[in-house]
Amino acid sequence: MGNWPVVVTNRCADACAAQFQLGSRAEARDWLESEIVLEGRITDRLPPEAAGLHSRTGWFLVFDDLLVLSLGNDWLGRQVWVATNCFAWPKGPEPPHSSFFRRLRGRRP
Repeated sequence: MGNWPVVVTNRCADACAAQFQLGSRAEARDWLESEIVLEGRITDRLPPEAAGLHSRTGWFLVFDDLLVLSLGNDWLGRQVWVATNCFAWPKGPEPPHSSFFRRLRGRRP
């Protein structure tokens, strides 16, 4: 399961685009698929900052302890993970220019 490829859904790409102020779903999907999915780790244990997030399977893709993709099963039965949502942290009132977003700047398209 850990070696299955990850398919990014529209919902996940839209959530990523909104959270990281990317221009479009396509830009977000390209970023997720070209970097995040390749470098992230699939796990059932979330960092403390992401406590409370849920996925139907209990599995997540965690990237650099900065963002989480919730993973679901493929409804066609293929051996792939389906990224159904994108969550970034820290949560709260920090603006996009916070240190969190500066840490990701080099990884944005």
